[in-house]
Amino acid sequence: MHAPAPASPLLAWLDRHVEWLVPTLAALVLFGITFGPTLPVLHTHFLGLEYVDHYGTQWFYWWIDRSVAEGTSPAHADLFFHPWGKDIFAHTGSNVLDAYAAVPFLRLFGQVLGYNLFLLCGMAVSAVAFGYLARDLTEDRLAVRTGAVLFAFTPYILWEA
Repeated sequence: MHAPAPASPLLAWLDRHVEWLVPTLAALVLFGITFGPTLPVLHTHFLGLEYVDHYGTQWFYWWIDRSVAEGTSPAHADLFFHPWGKDIFAHTGSNVLDAYAAVPFLRLFGQVLGYNLFLLCGMAVSAVAFGYLARDLTEDRLAVRTGAVLFAFTPYILWEA
């Protein structure tokens, strides 16, 4: 009988590193397909579809950043229905938590690049959060990491972005 031939060094290396290699390659491919064409204009064009909700998001991010800078309440704005204004939260909703979280990005990188980086970081944080959830369901690190990457690029998340 002959002893089995030793595996090639490349195959042995791949076998040892598959747990991080597959999710990393998946993330790079999905990121490249999804955002690759936009990278050259990331600092001049907002990511996402140009439609009414997107404009509303940009306005709220600007409004919250302004209220933080001025130390004023964002609850009332005279920019609508001037000179009387309107109750922002009663008439437009109150989901400004993301706008507050975006303020550091907007301050550091400007309105456009700051928003885009905030959006990309939000996708990454969503992947990490999903990874923690998946870890509670399985000990298979390859499944957890690959699932986390795939979760970050689900149609719902991309649509919301």
